[in-house]
Amino acid sequence: MGEPRSGDYRPEGISDALKEALDEAEESASTAAQADSPPLSAPPVVQGIGTRGMLRFLWRQITSMRTALMLLMLLAVVSVPGSIIPQRSTNPDAYAQYVADNPGLSRWLDRFQVFDVYTSVWFSAIYLLLFISLVGCILPRTWIHFKGLRAAPPKAPRRFERLPAHVTLPVAGAAGSVAHDSVAHDSVEEGDDPGVADDEVLARATSFLRGRNPLWRRYRYATATEPDGARTLSAERGYLREAGNLVFHLALVGLLISVATGQLLHYRGQVILVQGRGFANAEVNYNTFSHGAWYSSDSLDPFTMTLDKFEAKFRAEDAQAQDFTAFVTMGEGGSTSERTIKVNHPLLLGGAKIYLQGNGYAPSVTLTDADGQIAFAGSVPFIPQDSVYTSQGTIKVPDVTSGDQIGLVGYLLPTASQSETGTWG
Repeated sequence: MGEPRSGDYRPEGISDALKEALDEAEESASTAAQADSPPLSAPPVVQGIGTRGMLRFLWRQITSMRTALMLLMLLAVVSVPGSIIPQRSTNPDAYAQYVADNPGLSRWLDRFQVFDVYTSVWFSAIYLLLFISLVGCILPRTWIHFKGLRAAPPKAPRRFERLPAHVTLPVAGAAGSVAHDSVAHDSVEEGDDPGVADDEVLARATSFLRGRNPLWRRYRYATATEPDGARTLSAERGYLREAGNLVFHLALVGLLISVATGQLLHYRGQVILVQGRGFANAEVNYNTFSHGAWYSSDSLDPFTMTLDKFEAKFRAEDAQAQDFTAFVTMGEGGSTSERTIKVNHPLLLGGAKIYLQGNGYAPSVTLTDADGQIAFAGSVPFIPQDSVYTSQGTIKVPDVTSGDQIGLVGYLLPTASQSETGTWG
């Protein structure tokens, strides 16, 4: 027979058999409880979040505003090589010169698509992640803001003294008070003065909230009646702040969409047009031509252009360029019109923009064969190599009496002068 434990209540006068039965029952219950409970030294079991939880966690990280700002900054950083290193599609001449000057480095840069930064895989990945992050961040916030605009302001608290910041102002002509909560809302409670009606107190309060603020800082308010019959007015403002934030981010998304669409649908061509000659807008007529992945030849605007005259003005004191103007005749839809193209002032024609990117000289060259027959005659454009128009050009003469083709490379020095010693510089 065991002794009663501390705290056990055993009535006196019970039989020894009953006491033994009670002790055995307690020992059995204690043994069962110890068998069911895990050992104290066993480590806690940590359940994993699973695939669905991991995907939810990654989505929240991607769509956070912190991630969007980091991606935007990263996009600006990775755009720097595109403005420093010549790009293959936009400046093929500078690209070819860079490769010739740096053959070893160029091979490594080409592997990492540095010569095609804006169409590279890593730039496109950052661009796409930024777009997904902004859209995933904006859509939920827009829906929450929309519901907040439709919802009434929250009810005014009964005990303003419990708020961390509050102030009490007397209402003129009434024993009540106007209490302003600087955190979320304001409230007006009717006083005990029977001479001022509830509607009058509320009207004074709403006039105070509406009349002393401009339109973009006015309050949204709602009235309510408490169970004890007290009338309250709650008001809040600050919705335009969130609306302006959303408009800014929507504009950023629109900018990303516009840039991406332009890169996919764009086309860019360069053509050297000699004065007096014409040009028809077709791919085969361009000297260089590049386009996006979704480009279609049907998107080319049908037009013709003839360069009638070109004027170049330079300052006499230092021979620096002052103004360039191309006078052209445009043909579209059976009608013609005279237009001008200047630097940084492109000509808009349908969906195409015609820029004046450079100018130079096209000397008239005449070649004769051994028999004195003219084998070639015409103006040949020479490409400027520096700011003083030192130009280089090539001439190909396929038809000569000997049957061999002739190719010539020449240099034009339009600004050269001969010194007294007879040298040119």
